[in-house]
Amino acid sequence: MKCYLCSGEMKKEMVTITRYRKGNYYLIEDVPAMVCEQCGEKWFSMSAVMKMDQLMEKPLEPGEKYINVPVRKFASG
Repeated sequence: MKCYLCSGEMKKEMVTITRYRKGNYYLIEDVPAMVCEQCGEKWFSMSAVMKMDQLMEKPLEPGEKYINVPVRKFASG
């Protein structure tokens, strides 16, 4: 499979992705993806996207956790 951005080779990897939904950020680990070896672009199957959507809709399960992350504005000056 070739990358649609740079035509580099894509390889299958498990990645961590950050998603934003309804005012919340989600860090989802071990997501199967095709990743370009040249530019790093990630491609997800429809089933992976649907599973991520389902994970963001349900409550936390045992072993999952919330993390606190500082949020800062980038201001010139």
